[in-house]
Amino acid sequence: MYFFLDHLSLADACFVSTTVPNLLVNIGTHERRISYPRCMTQLYFFLTFGDLDIFLLAVMAYDCYVAICYPLHYATALGPTHCASLAAVCWLLTSTLCSWLSSPSAHPKWSLGGAVILIPFFLILVSYAHIAIAIFRTPSAQGRHKAFSTCGSHLTMVFLFFGTVIRAYLCPTDPGSAATGDTVAIVMYTVITPTVNPFIYSLRNRDMQAALARLIRGNTLRRKTR
Repeated sequence: MYFFLDHLSLADACFVSTTVPNLLVNIGTHERRISYPRCMTQLYFFLTFGDLDIFLLAVMAYDCYVAICYPLHYATALGPTHCASLAAVCWLLTSTLCSWLSSPSAHPKWSLGGAVILIPFFLILVSYAHIAIAIFRTPSAQGRHKAFSTCGSHLTMVFLFFGTVIRAYLCPTDPGSAATGDTVAIVMYTVITPTVNPFIYSLRNRDMQAALARLIRGNTLRRKTR
């Protein structure tokens, strides 16, 4: 899991760095123009790291599936060599697709863009359907809690990322409210979600849990004293 999380963290950092610095400069200078070469370069890296996020989330769903449904085979099914191969496939597939998508002559792009989003999302849903069946068949409450703990962080990331991506690109909106709704969705998956992903996974760390509990208790006590 942490091997894939390393790649996801790198992809998130690059994904945010692709658009946010230029966005902040544009806000400060009120400059809305961008040269064609800069636009195409930004588009290429935006698609690269955005699609890499999608493929890595799908691979991490498979990781959760093997860990929960076939725990005794986990070391064999997802050993170092297999993990490296899956990560390499994600990078290679992303580079190939994004070179084609960012090409001015690529047609039709959104059919393929929609497939890049929906096919991994469907595979994630299939993985979690099997995970849910395995969890409900677990007789002990402790076993179910451990299984939920294993996949809870990843499932949160999936809903945050895919929910906003599908809302922004695949769901029709009313023309009168599209601007505001689409802007919020785009900011969520390009800035907010990659930023909070490390925090979401850190919640599994006991030190982080203890610190968060102390923070909540401190805020509660301050409200009561007021």
